[in-house]
Amino acid sequence: MLEKHETLEANFEGLRQELKMANTRLEEIQQMRESEILRFKELERKMLEETAQLKAQLEEREGQVAMAAVEYDVLKSSVAQAFTRGREEGVASRFAMYRNTQEFNDEVCRRGSSFYIDGFSVCLEQFKNLGNLPPDFDFSFLNVRADAFGRMGDEGPSGG
Repeated sequence: MLEKHETLEANFEGLRQELKMANTRLEEIQQMRESEILRFKELERKMLEETAQLKAQLEEREGQVAMAAVEYDVLKSSVAQAFTRGREEGVASRFAMYRNTQEFNDEVCRRGSSFYIDGFSVCLEQFKNLGNLPPDFDFSFLNVRADAFGRMGDEGPSGG
């Protein structure tokens, strides 16, 4: 009976050791799990911050696009008004002379710097296609960089 008791005691001691090792391993796993949870929360926080920054940048760019569209519409309207005024006065050559002036180049340079000249030429091409511009309309004045910027020097319209 004593031998059986000692065997049982040894088995229990072995099981206690296994239980202790299992508990230790379980604690290690729980600590690893907690550290992973913290790491994922930190990654989630960073992703949310980056998403917020990207949303802010997108909103800013959308605002810039809206402002450029407004400036484009103003310039389009200004060109249409100038041409209509010239047509109504019966002096088509007046607009031709005006578009070759430094004043006109400066105006195109000032307003054109906020949007692509290609968009402006598309607008004028549409005016031409709709019959609002003469068929032989000369688009060479759109070469703002060569003409207007060249007159101002390499520093461009800002002077710097």
